[in-house]
Amino acid sequence: MNLLRTLDETVLPRLARGLGRIAGALRRVGRDPLGARPVLVGAAVLALVAFGATVATVRARPAPRDHNTGDNTGDVVRVGASDGDQVPAYLAKSRSELAALATARAAETHALVSFGSYVEPAVLAGLLADVTTVRVYARVPLPDVQTEIVAFPVNTLAVDVPAAMKRTADRKERAAAKSDRSGAGLSGNGERETQLSTFYQADARVSRAEAAAYRRLCRCVYGAVVKASPATLRELAARDGVRVVDPAPEIRRLDRTVFLPLRPEQISVVTPPSDGALPPTR
Repeated sequence: MNLLRTLDETVLPRLARGLGRIAGALRRVGRDPLGARPVLVGAAVLALVAFGATVATVRARPAPRDHNTGDNTGDVVRVGASDGDQVPAYLAKSRSELAALATARAAETHALVSFGSYVEPAVLAGLLADVTTVRVYARVPLPDVQTEIVAFPVNTLAVDVPAAMKRTADRKERAAAKSDRSGAGLSGNGERETQLSTFYQADARVSRAEAAAYRRLCRCVYGAVVKASPATLRELAARDGVRVVDPAPEIRRLDRTVFLPLRPEQISVVTPPSDGALPPTR
């Protein structure tokens, strides 16, 4: 798999959740006498270095560079809404760009679609009819929990999304078992180890809840990357269930694009949810 696709679909989503949980654990666990804290600190530092190296190359929708080589490999393009963005402004900008693109009679283009609510796989074929869907985005919407954002490559919606959800459920069950083993390896002596054990238990519970949701093909999909003519994209934007269509004619390569669809609960400002699954602060 291409490195940038791996970053977009696997590393960055898992890193975002991991950093939130590592940071929460560090705030609560303190200096562990058996070395748990140094391990967590080391993981956090390595994750931050990797994350910083990636983010440093990502710019908000630059014009692609064309060296007349047939291979545009300039900076990574970011499409969507980033943390701190004002949601109403993003919606208005996307709608204005789509209207201008349709007026210009442009060719088929990629676009990022954000849904008004989380939907199950069964409705996607109708919701995204008449466009080519190349990817969908999902997360299990547990209250006040930073569940992992996952991206599923798509050829056939009715087949690929359910299959990807089941594979994700398998992975989540393995993650829960790993957290169980990590918690079982603690001696249980002292308040700090008790707090760390609580952290592992909470992480296992979240992973099992995600696994159960994906196993039943949950209402977890909230965005998609599609390709269609501007006129078709405008028709798509008017459908019930579609919140916004953000056109991205600047895209030349999907493997050099990071997509950030709006989540349904993001109403005013783009912010991550609080992570109530972490042990409470004393």
